[in-house]
Amino acid sequence: MRYVLIKMKYPIEIENKLIEIEKIINCWSIKKDLNEVVTWMLQFDNEDFDIAFRIIKNLNIIGPEELNSALSIAYSKLNRQAKNKGISLSLKNTMYASIGGGAKSGAMIAYNFRLINELASANFLDAENIRYLEEGKVENLVLVDDFIGTGDQASQELKEIAERVFALGVKNIFVLTAIGFKSGIKKVQETELADVFSALEFDEKDTVKSLDSIFYEGLTFATRKSYFEKLSKYRGL
Repeated sequence: MRYVLIKMKYPIEIENKLIEIEKIINCWSIKKDLNEVVTWMLQFDNEDFDIAFRIIKNLNIIGPEELNSALSIAYSKLNRQAKNKGISLSLKNTMYASIGGGAKSGAMIAYNFRLINELASANFLDAENIRYLEEGKVENLVLVDDFIGTGDQASQELKEIAERVFALGVKNIFVLTAIGFKSGIKKVQETELADVFSALEFDEKDTVKSLDSIFYEGLTFATRKSYFEKLSKYRGL
């Protein structure tokens, strides 16, 4: 009996899609190595490689250029919202701060937000200029973050911040992010403590939570439900 050895680096289900996978990641706005992406896919069970492929195919990649554009859009929305409410934002009455601690991604986003929109560093809260807030010289506080998901964490942090700054004379709080889900934005808005908006706003239909999303394109309803149920066990990936 003769045996034929087939040399393949990856399982056949992935080998057959390597060219398509490479085309997909070459279109991303960030650079990723093909082997790195395939290694991530290999964490899925063999029978679920199609789920991994659909994730790769439907990822919404926000690269540096898109992020910078979003921060510019967020600043434009901030000024429009303030104008509509008759609020004057100036160097003398407005301070900006990241939501969360300095180690959080919000701190870096706030830094990029300042550079993109050519704002003065003196208007971003730090250990030195926090005295302006404590002296009651700040009327408007703008909280900057990268992302609003469920809105739970942002709501909690907003409540804690509002309790402190309203007592110091702050009249208006704005929460702006580069990216946000409408449901999370709504949850933060329902605190009635701040005007909240994101440059890029997404809905549930943009995610795997909606069985009508493009992620499930070409699948029967039963298969869509099956894929959705399987996705929960891969949440850590």
